[in-house]
Amino acid sequence: MRFIHFYLAGYFILVLGAGLSLWQAGVLAQISAVWTLTAALVAIGLGLMLAVTSSPSRPVTPGSTTPRLAPSTQHSHPAPGTWHPAP
Repeated sequence: MRFIHFYLAGYFILVLGAGLSLWQAGVLAQISAVWTLTAALVAIGLGLMLAVTSSPSRPVTPGSTTPRLAPSTQHSHPAPGTWHPAP
C-alpha cells in the first residue's frame, strides 16, 4: 500500500506534463473544454485503476481484523410469473 502513493504521484506528473505539452503545442486550443475535461477524467480514472491493481495484496493472517464475507448460499430464482414463498 506504500508504493501506491508514489505510483499515483508519478502518474499525475506524467498526465500533467502531457497536458502542458499539448497546451504549449496549441493542440488544446483546437479542442473544446468539454472534451478536454472528459479526457482528463478518463486519464485520472485509468491512473487510479492501474494504481490499485498494481499494488501488492496483503496476505490474510489468522488473527487479522479483516471482515470476512459469509459463505453465499445458492438460491434458485423462480420462473417469471410464478410465486415461491421466501425461505
